This record gives sequence, structure tokens and C-alpha cells, in this order.
Amino acid sequence: MRLPREKTKNYTSLSFNARIVKPFKLLLPSFLLSLASTVLAANTTPYEHRGYEPFETSTSFSRDCARLRQLGYLPLQESAEGLVFDFSVPRELEDIAHRYSWNAQNPFFRGALIEFAVVNGVYRPADATSTTIRQALQSTLASRDALADPYPWEWVLVNKNAHNRRKETLRIWLQPHPRTGLQLLQSQGWSSASEQKLGFVFKTDVNTGVLGATPNGTYPVWYRVPRTSMKGKFPRPVSHAYYVQHLQDTLSDGSPMVGTFKKHAVQWVPYDDTGILWVSYFHGGDAIHYFARKTYGHPQSAGCVEAPLQAAKAAYKLLHYGVPVSVVSNVSPADLLPANGLAPTKPQSDLPSYSISVSSKS
Repeated sequence: MRLPREKTKNYTSLSFNARIVKPFKLLLPSFLLSLASTVLAANTTPYEHRGYEPFETSTSFSRDCARLRQLGYLPLQESAEGLVFDFSVPRELEDIAHRYSWNAQNPFFRGALIEFAVVNGVYRPADATSTTIRQALQSTLASRDALADPYPWEWVLVNKNAHNRRKETLRIWLQPHPRTGLQLLQSQGWSSASEQKLGFVFKTDVNTGVLGATPNGTYPVWYRVPRTSMKGKFPRPVSHAYYVQHLQDTLSDGSPMVGTFKKHAVQWVPYDDTGILWVSYFHGGDAIHYFARKTYGHPQSAGCVEAPLQAAKAAYKLLHYGVPVSVVSNVSPADLLPANGLAPTKPQSDLPSYSISVSSKS
């Protein structure tokens, strides 16, 4: 598990609506730092996502969903046919939404709640997985002065392709906000009006974790920072003979030198990387970020989603807190078409590597 080292981060939104969301100081609770230290000291297995516990009452959940929908944060609702979006979405997104029950464990609900808390200045990282809504957050959600969603609705699709010839990719799908439309996007640095159409507006080759270290599933972005450091142990695959030969060997911290990961024999290789840029955490210590590699498009990381520098910077500017990130395997191009069968707004092969202008101020 890899968490930022610093206790305090000064965060200013670098996404679309930097002028609307006021800068605030995000405090990482001491128990998170303690947990990170414990995991890093004995990281023989990856961070396992335990899911979200339901809130205490279904009445509270229903009320919170209704309020988040009213404020524009949650474009998803329950119907006789299952979970449905308020607008046409790709088939893959529709299929993913159907995999989750409509309760407080739902990652789309959690993402909406995180985004609401950030926009309204009451967010704490513990809110991402808490079993209850804090009183301050609950009161803000019920307040007549609660701020509506200023962002477009977005979805990230990370496509792992470990066993075929297609490269691993990250795509961002965008639905402009119904109240602000395209004008807000144009005011926030988009390169041209022709790129403001609905659908996938961003694509880049990425590297996911070796041996399937990046877990499949959907997770909301819960913490963002432009620059940080990461520390952990990389699971380097080794032969059975090497594993047996080094069973008694230990690393400098006293932990085993070899072990098993995803039923593979591995050597644990410590790393302590500084200057990691444009970081959006979505699953424990797994994040979308820049990391220098000779090539991109193949499993190479310890669990994060690594992107080239300019693409990572552009993705960071596009994203915001609460955006759902879906990690899937071997999605076909047909699954990226709209669920209603309409043609995409532009050919998928014509998508720019990033479609927003990135200024030096970012």
C-alpha cells in the first residue's frame, strides 16, 4: 500500500471548476498514516479492498440518494429494470452499474458523496469508507445552502489486456452538467468546441500492475495530490527454484525476501520513489499517476495505473474527487459504444491522447 508521506496537503482543485471550489487544507488522520506504516513494513500481500459497509438504516440511504440526485451529484437511480442512468452511457458502463446493488456499498453513490463533501468543504478521507455519515456531513447534505454539483459527470475506464495484443488503456467518459452544459467546459481550458461532444474525450496507454496487482472493480477517487512519494515492495516474478533457494533470506527490514503473490512465486523488491506526479488515488494506495517508463500499454507497476507525463497531467486536470474508476479486463471496442446503439460521437481511433489544453499553472 502506498500513501502520501506528508500529514498535511494544501489542495486546490485543478479540474474544471477551480474557481468555484475554494482551496482547503486536507488533513490525513493519524490512523491512516499508522495503517500505511504497518502495511509497508510487512507488505507480502497487496492492499485488499474490503468493500463498504452499509449505513445503519435504509431510510437514511434513500434520503441521501434523493438529496444527491437533487443537487446533481448522482445521475443514477433504481428502476424496475435495475440501475439506470439519467443519460445514454456506454454498454460497458451500463453493465458495470448492474453489478452493484443499490445500497451504501455502491461505488457510484460513494463517489457522489465524496464529491459533495469536497465541493462543500467538509471532506475527510475517512468518509470514503466510513460505515456512517458524520454529523457535519449529514447536516451539510440536508442544508438549504448545500452547493450543487459544479462538475461534469465523469467515468474512468482502465482496460487491462494482459493476455492479448491490445495495449492497456485509460479512457475518460464525460457528460456535461445539464445546468451548465458546454459553456463551463469551454471556460475551463478545453481546446476547442469540436471536442465538447458527449462520450469518450480522453485516451492514453497505461501500465497496470504485474500479475494482476491492479484489482478489477469500480472505486471512487478518494484523494488527489499533484506530487508525492511512494514506498512499498514490488512483486517480481521468479522461478520456483529461485524461490526455494531464497526462502530463508530476508530484506534489510527483516521481512522475507521471497513469497507468493496471486499464486506466483515472487521476490519482494523494495522501492522508495520520490517526485510522483499528478496522483489520483482510487483504491487504497493504488492511484492514477505519472511514472517514467520506456513504454506504456503493458503490466509493469506494483498496482498503480501509470501514464506518460503529459497524459497524466491532462487526466489529473480532467478528474476530480469522487469520479468512479472502473478497472476491467479485455473490453472489446463494441462495449464502448452507447448502450442505446447509437454511433459514437467520433471514431474511437481519432481520440486525442489528451483533449484539454494544459497550462504551466497546473
